[in-house]
Amino acid sequence: MRNIFKTLIITAALTVSSNLFAASDIAVVNLTQVFQQVPQGQPAFAKIQKKYAPQANQLQNQQNALNKKIQAFQAQQANLPTDQRNAQQASLVSQQQQLQNSINAYQATLRQNQQQLLTAFGNSMKVVVDQISKANGYHLVLSSQTAIYNDSTVDITPQVIAAMKKNS
Repeated sequence: MRNIFKTLIITAALTVSSNLFAASDIAVVNLTQVFQQVPQGQPAFAKIQKKYAPQANQLQNQQNALNKKIQAFQAQQANLPTDQRNAQQASLVSQQQQLQNSINAYQATLRQNQQQLLTAFGNSMKVVVDQISKANGYHLVLSSQTAIYNDSTVDITPQVIAAMKKNS
């Protein structure tokens, strides 16, 4: 009698757990594909890169010019009087620090803009995934990159892309 009772409990538990994770309740979405194909993703990211490209080029040109000054100083420093050599060296160190501060500020601004874009993208995608999930009765949506295997019938990536393009 005890064995029958244990068997019934195990069978009931397996039935409940399999119903909780039924394929019709789970969907997957390919985040990379969505990011690359919707206007709120990669195209917006490229716009930010393009917007800051002139500043990046300017900083690169400044770095190149400073490197030339350093090379010229290194080539002639042995022939310079000590006070002049020390003054030029201090000037070059100061210029390097100023340039590094400019580069750091540029990178911080770029990162901040990229983070804002990614946050907006994530929020927009969450709204769309929530709508699709509720409309189709999905209780769980996973990234397709985290799933070891998924049937293409549970992939909602095309629906997410279409909805996000429509919302852009």
